[in-house]
Amino acid sequence: MPLPGGSARTIVECVPRFGFSVGVAGVYHVGCARDPEGASLFLLDPATGRDRLLGRLERPGEGLAVSADGRTILYAKAMSSGTDLVLIENFR
Repeated sequence: MPLPGGSARTIVECVPRFGFSVGVAGVYHVGCARDPEGASLFLLDPATGRDRLLGRLERPGEGLAVSADGRTILYAKAMSSGTDLVLIENFR
């Protein structure tokens, strides 16, 4: 929604959960089209509505952040999916 008011508008059609971060240059977001090896990282300029491809993230998990100067991206990388089961005998 614009700050002065008015109707809401969609700026990005599809973003994975926790797959975006707002920075000075715009909205950084992970694309929804993924393959097992990675996903595209985009920068959306809200003034023009244009997306710019920045690169690809290797196996992104949930979480994306951008530094204050917009030069560094931090994201969670999914290493494996699964669980560990641990048994502790004679626990007191």
